[in-house]
Amino acid sequence: MARYIYHLRDSARCSCAGAKAASLLWLFKRGYPVPETWVCSWQAFETRGNKDREQLESELSSLFNPQTRYAVRSSANLEDGGDVSFAGQFTSVLSVQGLQQLISAVAVVSSSTEKPKVRTYLQAHGIAAEKLKMGVIIQEMVSPKISGVCFSRNPVTGLDEVVVEAVEGRGDLLLQEGCTPHRWTYKWGSFIQTPDNPGASQSVIEEVIRDTRRIEEQFGKPVDVEWVFDGTSIYLVQVRPIGQVESFNIYSNRISREFLPGQIKPLVWSINVPLVNGAWIGLFHKLIGPTSLQADQLARAFYYRAYFNMGAVGSVFEKLGFPRESLELLMGIEGGKEKPRMRPSWKALRYLPRLLWFLGTKLWYRKTVDRALQAANEAYRQLLQVRLADLGDEQVVERVDMLFGVNKRLAFHNIVAPLFMSLFSRLLQRKFNKHNIQFEQFDLKAGVEELKNYDPNPTLQRLREQFASLSEHTQEVIRSGTYRQLPAVQNIDGFRTALSEFLHRFGHLSDSSNDFSIIPWRENPDLVLKLICEHSESAETGRTSSRKTPPALSRSMLRTVGRTQKLLGLKESVSFTYTYGYGLFRDLFLHLGERWAEKGHLGEREDVLYLNLEEIRALAAGRKLSPSPQQRVRQRRSAMENCRDVELPEIIYGDEEPSVDRYHANRLRGTATSRGYYTGPANVIRSVEEFSKLKTGDVLIISHSDVAWTALFSKAGAVVSEAGGLLSHSSIVAREYNIPCVVGVTGATNLVDGTMIAVDGYIGSVRVLEQTK
Repeated sequence: MARYIYHLRDSARCSCAGAKAASLLWLFKRGYPVPETWVCSWQAFETRGNKDREQLESELSSLFNPQTRYAVRSSANLEDGGDVSFAGQFTSVLSVQGLQQLISAVAVVSSSTEKPKVRTYLQAHGIAAEKLKMGVIIQEMVSPKISGVCFSRNPVTGLDEVVVEAVEGRGDLLLQEGCTPHRWTYKWGSFIQTPDNPGASQSVIEEVIRDTRRIEEQFGKPVDVEWVFDGTSIYLVQVRPIGQVESFNIYSNRISREFLPGQIKPLVWSINVPLVNGAWIGLFHKLIGPTSLQADQLARAFYYRAYFNMGAVGSVFEKLGFPRESLELLMGIEGGKEKPRMRPSWKALRYLPRLLWFLGTKLWYRKTVDRALQAANEAYRQLLQVRLADLGDEQVVERVDMLFGVNKRLAFHNIVAPLFMSLFSRLLQRKFNKHNIQFEQFDLKAGVEELKNYDPNPTLQRLREQFASLSEHTQEVIRSGTYRQLPAVQNIDGFRTALSEFLHRFGHLSDSSNDFSIIPWRENPDLVLKLICEHSESAETGRTSSRKTPPALSRSMLRTVGRTQKLLGLKESVSFTYTYGYGLFRDLFLHLGERWAEKGHLGEREDVLYLNLEEIRALAAGRKLSPSPQQRVRQRRSAMENCRDVELPEIIYGDEEPSVDRYHANRLRGTATSRGYYTGPANVIRSVEEFSKLKTGDVLIISHSDVAWTALFSKAGAVVSEAGGLLSHSSIVAREYNIPCVVGVTGATNLVDGTMIAVDGYIGSVRVLEQTK
């Protein structure tokens, strides 16, 4: 006659015991401390006939001590699965003593499959009731002083941190409403969260964490482990995988807000995402082969702000053999002292042939890029030769598609060139370190003449010097006039010509080179003139970056320096040309906007920026939109205005837009990137048009920084930026001017002008000393 009940060590012979029994056997076989456990097959309950009941009662009476207390728990076949867990659906009976009570408890647990809420649960998940089978686990009851659960990975966020929750007494208290467990969070070698009055010693929690992390490694996926502590020993009573944590999307704006700061209009989003993300996917394809990634999967807009999908990027990282948690370093998530190393594992070897091929094709990379730049400039020239007024709407859209194709090819090089530049820079730094030369003492830009073609600041400085050399009367006439009035000013031919050449060369630049909705310098020459006039004093009295004495270098190192400098020039030329070509989208779309405003489709030409590319295609083809274009524009303008001042977290978990609150705090925190201390009045600068607000000694508060903003740093006492990192523009320029800088300060631009703040460039603290009214 077949048996119904087996000891856990023999339960492999019991094929009908359920998932929980299988997980306990898994723990038992690997030597983890598990209470004395028996498993009861669901075959004992399939017919519920007298013979089966008598056999079951006979086995229970012969195997179990009537003086011992037991825990009787469910072990269904579908329980704790990947898609369904049945958490809290089945009955458990604890502290059972005596044969009759044990028989009754086994019957109650086995029949819990018939409870109405279980039937409802099955229907909700599309599972036929007959597929559910119930085995039963009988364990010697451990008298618990502490009971808890340990997650090897944060189950809510998916972050690489161990979370422990515990209560005094029995573990079923964890499931009761009104019971708040003690909570520990352990990350990278340190506790980042501990309870104020823990009910368990830290050594107990550390032992639980060690076991859980080892189980995860052996299990091959994140797990949660239920455990009890009887005052002497820890016992594990359940282990199961954490459902869906691997596919959990995590969005971060740590990097994206440096490239697309502030609110992004719908048209800019519909161009930028497929353009730039498509180029990244093209790079991934060359490195690791085809992926299932789509351009719109890599980024997401929350309240019209750009966030990168780090979960999608994580899948690429994992294919390359990097630990997934290394993404958390890129997102700026803090942890303990044992941070993961961003090094690929042996898994990356499978992609070595592709990588070597890719690097091999770049041995003549300069020639490849030069051809790409030549082709792009020729395409831009041809686009500009055609008068848009002579084209129909659909022909203008065809020009958009042509420009998109050209810019996408250049966008690829705009990614690869900085990567190669970074690679050679690291190699150069290693050589410097090997010869005990500080890399920071070397100015890589020194002697690279071609950089002057791509950096507006040297030319702006010369224009300021020219302006400062004019008579005071002439200076005052220029200051009080406009750019259009310059031809009427006497004796400034050289200045006027130089300014015209500057606008021709650098007029496509703006506050953000990745947002063509922002007015470029060529459309606002009065602003450029104002920058020259109001900052002319800095030509003589402004601070300059510290001069670096070039160290003596060997011929080998000089060759490496030369190659790196050539890549630097190449990178800047690609960036400059791509920015120019990207800005041409603005001309095409605003021309359509002007046409449609005249026809009554839009209220004004800038309204076109609130449509997306597919809507523009529909309008150009003469198709009607419902709601109308004007209704869509009004709705989106209103939505953007309503969320203009909201403060969003740096990291968003999941795809649902988070609720937001107005930000206020007496102490703001960020990342220190240029050391020093400074106390002074805050001055929030949101665009180039507000440059004249900044007074010497103010703390410059910005959302981001671009090359056009460099002039401000000569007057600032310190810099606080909402975006950026150690290699952001704000940080590099601040270090050159030897002023403290703190970046990544959420809510900084909500400070009121004139507020006295203390900036600590060592720990990344910004303290509000007084609040202006």
